Amino acid sequence: MNQHVALRVRYARVFVLCWHTLLRYSVVSGIHCAVILGLTQCYSFTGSSIPSHLKTLYIPLADDKSIGGSSQMRERLTQLLIEAFRRENAFQLVQGNADAVLEATITGISETIATVQTGEQERDKQLTISVNVVYYDRVKQKQIWVKQFAPPQTYSIASGLQGREGAIDRALRQIASDILLQVVSGW
Repeated sequence: MNQHVALRVRYARVFVLCWHTLLRYSVVSGIHCAVILGLTQCYSFTGSSIPSHLKTLYIPLADDKSIGGSSQMRERLTQLLIEAFRRENAFQLVQGNADAVLEATITGISETIATVQTGEQERDKQLTISVNVVYYDRVKQKQIWVKQFAPPQTYSIASGLQGREGAIDRALRQIASDILLQVVSGW
């Protein structure tokens, strides 16, 4: 699916949800309907924040400066990023010499108690992987943005190591998705 179709689908979902909410709570009058429809006709869902001169992207192997992460986290994050950008078809992915570079560094992994059962027994943990990302424009020799991504994931302590690994995988998937969205939409 190309980036324009994916963005259209995302924006259309948001529009439908907003429209449904307005209709459900009877806040919409005839004038409001006309304004909303007029605005949607003027707005294009094909917008993208990718500068037109950027056609190729290089995603080097992610760096891992965390303590306590699994040994495969950097490879897994890199793989998920490459898969996400291939699916979105936002860039031609290349090795080395590219118009843009997306560098990810895993800076930390932390776990905190998320839920306590009666009797003060821990039930769930919240795992957070922090990743710093630099998006660089090689054509204009400038940094487009630097951002940190750290979506938390909860897992049951009873699930043990398997639950923790599942939380790590979900966190890395969410990070890859968030990075892709930031690059293609600028949000």
